[in-house]
Amino acid sequence: MSAEPDGEILVHVFWDLNKSELTNYPRIVDAPNVLVDNMNTALKTLNHRYKIHHITACGNYENFIYSRMVENIYAPERYCLCNDCTRMIRSNSEYALLRHVDTKVYFDKRETPDLMLTRMIHNEVRKNRENRDVILLITGDPAFQKLMMDIQSLGNTVLLAYPAGAENFVGFGLGITAKWRLQNLIYGGPRN
Repeated sequence: MSAEPDGEILVHVFWDLNKSELTNYPRIVDAPNVLVDNMNTALKTLNHRYKIHHITACGNYENFIYSRMVENIYAPERYCLCNDCTRMIRSNSEYALLRHVDTKVYFDKRETPDLMLTRMIHNEVRKNRENRDVILLITGDPAFQKLMMDIQSLGNTVLLAYPAGAENFVGFGLGITAKWRLQNLIYGGPRN
């Protein structure tokens, strides 16, 4: 595990802002340093040596977190075509996830937050092969399940925080070391 000389274990946070945004938590959005402190408090309920090393957040501009600890990366959601009504729908919308929507027909060619975060997590794990990483993924997207299991099978510790409603997806977060509801994590509360 990546550790500091003082014995702290560094946690790498990857945040999918489009699927786990902070707009419902205005007190936190207005105080990003409090956000990081609260997240460290929540992590310490799992292991008193855990400390956030950095946060990489991908999403739309309106969801950005402004703090020196956060690297914000613009990655808008793609739009897909609904098979039933032929209208364009955001690929991360609840409607698209619950209905039969052809998410392979996209109308935007930019890299999505899902692909970008997957690539970044793989790079982080590859960079520290001899030291096992602690990865905290914040997302409500069940598409990350396989990635989380793969990273964990390599000996890394995978933590998950998710917004309300994400637990309704079958198998979401199974086998993960620890899970928090997003609200508990950002307010420094205990895990689920």
